[in-house]
Amino acid sequence: LRYEDISEKPIKATENLYEFLGLKISQDIKDYIWNITSAGLPDNCVICTTRNNSVATAYKWRHLLEHSLVKIIDNTCSDVYKQMGYVPVKNIAEQRN
Repeated sequence: LRYEDISEKPIKATENLYEFLGLKISQDIKDYIWNITSAGLPDNCVICTTRNNSVATAYKWRHLLEHSLVKIIDNTCSDVYKQMGYVPVKNIAEQRN
């Protein structure tokens, strides 16, 4: 279960998680997930748990972080990257894309 998968397809990811746990997901849960990730709620609150666009929030680092910091993170997390199938960022152009 990856953060990116949850942000890109939050309802599908939640359905898969419920199925894995052997639980039935209700429409209320699906509605709640949609409302907190995609419903046009404000995205400018740094302490809020809701986002108007969960995908944009998940990938915001690509435009905000300096490439030198991304390289440090890539190097520090290389073992986890291998386990999760992540690929380190090669250059600033790839980071911003």
